[in-house]
Amino acid sequence: MEVSKALKLFIFFGCFVLLGISYAKRISSFTSIICSGSNKTLVISECYVKPVSEHQSGFNIVLDFLTKVNKLMVFYEFSAKLGKSFRTITKGDDIEICKFFNGTNVGLMKFGMGLLANLPKKLLGPCPKEGHHELLNITISRPGAKKNAPTSNYSLLLRFHNENDDNIALIKLFVDVLTVQD
Repeated sequence: MEVSKALKLFIFFGCFVLLGISYAKRISSFTSIICSGSNKTLVISECYVKPVSEHQSGFNIVLDFLTKVNKLMVFYEFSAKLGKSFRTITKGDDIEICKFFNGTNVGLMKFGMGLLANLPKKLLGPCPKEGHHELLNITISRPGAKKNAPTSNYSLLLRFHNENDDNIALIKLFVDVLTVQD
């Protein structure tokens, strides 16, 4: 059985379309951020998303610890948009951030922190945490990096707590992963 000329042409052009999609850059960009602090342990004075390039936005957060924090735990919930609503992919509680900053490798924390670019060294130092901290122009990885997620919309909820304060801070990030042609 012979393949028609129209089908051959369709397959030929289809290959070019697939190559164009596979060689496209994938960009992760923050679209919005929501922050709140307890005002007992921590005050968040700035919290906003800001463009850092044509296709990518980062976020800025300014934190002031009112008391010294020796132990800092995080609850996280990572969701993806399926249809019209977000569905939880993974969540966890009581990940001790200070252990990670002190050099203990926590697999999920190591992966998550590896995705973010421009994190200040002062914030990544060991506990106790105190004083003024600025997270400026924080982006997800570099454009086209292999650690990018599939094209979609995502949300990440982070709730920081310890034995003295159940809600030190709450940060909710919304991220779009887009495919961009050069």
